[in-house]
Amino acid sequence: MPEPAKPRPIAAEPDARTVKRTRAEARFKGLTGNRRPLLLAADACDLLTTIISRVQGACQMTFLTLTFSCLRKKFGQNRYP
Repeated sequence: MPEPAKPRPIAAEPDARTVKRTRAEARFKGLTGNRRPLLLAADACDLLTTIISRVQGACQMTFLTLTFSCLRKKFGQNRYP
């Protein structure tokens, strides 16, 4: 049976890993942590709206109407009543 883990002694000075983790946690505390995802979501919506509006304009169809006349002599009388 393995021995239980021994608790780490508390150091007077935190090590580099603890300092890094504390700084990372501080970034996500308070309003900053709530604002960042909302800003990213708003930017993503803005980007999608821009893409869709530009694609919609590019996908509009253009209709071209041509008028021409057919000579009955050339195609025959029975073909076009």
